[in-house]
Amino acid sequence: MVPTPGRAETTSASSNASCLDDPSAQAGTPSVAPSTEASLNVIRQKTSPIWLHCRSEEGKEMSGAWIDDNGTRWWHCKPCYEKKKTKRYKYSGGSSTIINHLRKEHNIVISGKHEPSREESKNRLGDITAFLSGDNVHTAKKRKVTTEEDALDAVTLRELYCRYTVACSLPFAHVEQASFRDLIRYIRPAADDLLPRSADTIRSDLQRGYDGKKEFVKRALQNALSSIHIVPDNWTSPNCRGVIGFTVQFVTEDHGLQSLVVRIKELEGQRSGENMAEAIMEFVREYGIASKMGYFMMDNASNMNTMIDKISDDLEREFNVFYDPLPHRLRCLGHVINLAVMEFLIGKRPTTTGPYHGPSDDQLSSGGSAGQ
Repeated sequence: MVPTPGRAETTSASSNASCLDDPSAQAGTPSVAPSTEASLNVIRQKTSPIWLHCRSEEGKEMSGAWIDDNGTRWWHCKPCYEKKKTKRYKYSGGSSTIINHLRKEHNIVISGKHEPSREESKNRLGDITAFLSGDNVHTAKKRKVTTEEDALDAVTLRELYCRYTVACSLPFAHVEQASFRDLIRYIRPAADDLLPRSADTIRSDLQRGYDGKKEFVKRALQNALSSIHIVPDNWTSPNCRGVIGFTVQFVTEDHGLQSLVVRIKELEGQRSGENMAEAIMEFVREYGIASKMGYFMMDNASNMNTMIDKISDDLEREFNVFYDPLPHRLRCLGHVINLAVMEFLIGKRPTTTGPYHGPSDDQLSSGGSAGQ
């Protein structure tokens, strides 16, 4: 439908809220004095970012939606027109398609349109990445505001020491070492007074911090916008114990892709598919994500097939969740390529020894050296 220049759209109190994003909606009835709310709407319309890149109709000074004979509003791309191209999008209140077009085709980034909702989500759930990395420690908390200049805060000091303990794989008793206390006392005598002196206190601080962040991760997984996709792997530790670890990947409430290591657990018994499935189901029960199970990215080991079959049975039996294991079992492309390359480079390895079937009948009957 060819747009009709000069046609105005009349605004009213019952107009769709999407007209707030459309500058052409300002062309209301001139005989009606605008209210305070209408004035605010006009201000919002003028600052709507997508209309800065909309081509103006002939005879109109201000850019806005083009309205055809059916009353349909269209956004015409100004950068495309300047390149001798014609591109338009139907505008019905949402502008994500227009924003994506400007970003991909013209490298024009429009930010801020969805910022309020994202901020609300962050305020409610918090930034999971910052939380888990410890970057969310407020600056006011880093130095206690007291009458004493540059005073230390005991809570922050203990939290930072716990992070230091985990990052460096230190024993809890490290805080009791006399040489370490001498170092702290030399750097800052006040820190020596505030830092715990018992390994049991450090253990309690770490457990309390772990429990708090565990609840945070649990809420994040339960509120995820996507399914929870799992990448498991197993290996043998240096002390010859079977271990399974897995990460989860999902889309957070603020539309960010998140990947987290959620568990590293010693396997009970052999590294069988059943035992690995039980380790993962234990996590599923604990975090309450049975209805959000997504894909599994795994290698080609046969015990992985057994594992996902067992998980499927457990989900249906315990949670009445039907989970088809076949389409949800993805195979790691990197692992497949590695096997193919190794086969190409090395080929089939020859056997070092042949099978031994014992002495022949002739050797046994001849006696001599064979029988001695």
